Amino acid sequence: MTSIFPRAHRFVSVIGLLLLALAFGAPQNANGQLWLQTARVITPIETGPTRAFLDTLVNVMERKDMMVKRAPDQKGEMTISDLRNALISEVGIGLSSANHAFINYRFTIGQGSEFEQQIAKIRFVFRAGPGQSDVSVMYVDAEEPWVETLIRQRGTTLQSNQAALIPFHRHLGFANIARQDESKVVEIGDETIRDGFDEKKAALIRKVERLVYETYV
Repeated sequence: MTSIFPRAHRFVSVIGLLLLALAFGAPQNANGQLWLQTARVITPIETGPTRAFLDTLVNVMERKDMMVKRAPDQKGEMTISDLRNALISEVGIGLSSANHAFINYRFTIGQGSEFEQQIAKIRFVFRAGPGQSDVSVMYVDAEEPWVETLIRQRGTTLQSNQAALIPFHRHLGFANIARQDESKVVEIGDETIRDGFDEKKAALIRKVERLVYETYV
């Protein structure tokens, strides 16, 4: 018989998160959302699933001759070939030189107390070292249908079982990314996180991480 305790624990967590949202004075969203929050995380991508995601993304774009942006504020789009040439001629790096990714998340709780997380945007950058400016390599809107489909339907296989697929949305989920040692939550809502950041916002990070973990793991 299935235990009722995990479900009850999740229900208590949802209620706790709703109470925390009320404490912040969050208004009810017009789309029927009881709670809405956003976050941005930076994570290294030298190896692992995030690197595999970038390689898969570039492969799909090249095969389908798709247009892409180098940065979110760029006017107009370019082909992958033009982007690759621009990176080489301007800063002497390639698409594979991206070593960090900024991942934007959106978290919501709807009228039915259903918790959802959405990967909203991903910006790949080359970070040369401490104190040096990031070089934008590629930006994707993860809410575009083809990107969202790729994140949910493509992934990595287990070495012990090549038939078992772990989709990218699991690898890139907030709980998995934020808990990595070198990952850092850099923004909650529209506010940048710095040393001495308000403890209530730090508590919100922990609450969101726990709720995401309970929902997807």
